[in-house]
Amino acid sequence: MSVRLHRDDLPALACAARLQGSGGGGSPRLMELLLPRAVEWPIDVVDVAEADPQTPCCAVAFAGSTMVLTERFVDRDPFARLIDAAERWLGTSIPSVCAMEGGGINALVPLLCEGLMVVDADLSGRAVPSLDQMSIFVDELPGLITVCETGGGGLAVLETDRPADIEALVRASMVRSGGAGAVLLAGFTVGDLADHAITGHTARGLALGRAFLESAEATATDAAVAIGARLIGLGRVAAIDHDRDDPHLSVFDIRTAQGEVLRVVARSEFLAVILDGAPVATSPDAIIAIDVLSHAILEVADLTVNAHVAVLVVEAAPWWWDRAGRAEAVLPSAYGLTGVDVRA
Repeated sequence: MSVRLHRDDLPALACAARLQGSGGGGSPRLMELLLPRAVEWPIDVVDVAEADPQTPCCAVAFAGSTMVLTERFVDRDPFARLIDAAERWLGTSIPSVCAMEGGGINALVPLLCEGLMVVDADLSGRAVPSLDQMSIFVDELPGLITVCETGGGGLAVLETDRPADIEALVRASMVRSGGAGAVLLAGFTVGDLADHAITGHTARGLALGRAFLESAEATATDAAVAIGARLIGLGRVAAIDHDRDDPHLSVFDIRTAQGEVLRVVARSEFLAVILDGAPVATSPDAIIAIDVLSHAILEVADLTVNAHVAVLVVEAAPWWWDRAGRAEAVLPSAYGLTGVDVRA
């Protein structure tokens, strides 16, 4: 079902983006500040099943350091030049757009693309760190192109059958662009999204965000029930360990009131939860840490020793398990972590 969004829906959408960010993906706060004035409201977000399947589509996102974005003036239409380049390369207009990521700042970014039909789909279901983890790359959809900023007003158009090359080249371009920039994927249609993307992104997020905000005064258990999540545990962060060989890997040691040992494994996002030595949840599920006192949704960098947190899990979209091999791109083993994969 298509959704009509109003300005006062932004808090719920941003809340859902934080929840689906799984501790990462960048804060959607920038979008909360930009969107009320940058675009005309209301905004219609069209269900994939209700749009012409032959309509060319693109997916948009900001890549690199999302923190850098907060230190810059973001253009009113940051993806216009990228869309123009993609249209010249493909030889066709691109009248529709979807989200690249299902969580974090990029969950809201398509709403900046005024004049395009916003399609209710995303390519990940939650925040993920790498472009080669996008669903259309995972399914090896042919004919895809990537357009990204390179700094100094430049753009790069990339076309390759190796998604890992896209990830490496875009990351290099982000360095040249000062640490962050706009990225676009194109070469697919709205019809492709029905089979090769996670649909219902906005409608689901709106319901999720509203339910969480309405449970602001509730206990962690009740909040979990309200958003359809599973409460793994609640306790105090006793220690934070960093891997000597991998400085980007952190393990948060949480002790519950029942004496259980809860460990949350993270890189830029939360990747796994281990309870008394047994893995109980992993990506692609959204792993959520909530401050018990403030009810704030915490990012990886927000977790500190002695913080009292609740750890919740929202199950991943079934898309990841509908076809063999898909989840391999987002399970902890894809990040080099062994022995902690949890499969549906």
